[in-house]
Amino acid sequence: SPRTKLIIVCSPGNPTGGILSAGDLDCLAKVAQSCGAWVLSDEIYSRLVFEGSHDSVATREGMLERTVVLDGCSKAYAMTGWR
Repeated sequence: SPRTKLIIVCSPGNPTGGILSAGDLDCLAKVAQSCGAWVLSDEIYSRLVFEGSHDSVATREGMLERTVVLDGCSKAYAMTGWR
């Protein structure tokens, strides 16, 4: 919808490690650009992909300036209790 301001996406997903395909990310980028929306991309599990490789919507042309990436190191390095 033209009223959309933010699209939230989580890839890879927990607990399966499933990732969005390159085609899905291309489509997401086109939709976000067409309605002027930002993308909040939760990529905290990007280092825990079991098949294929991680790709980010932020790498699509025109998306770096409209994407906020959530990431960290605690999940990948088993440091979730370290605070």
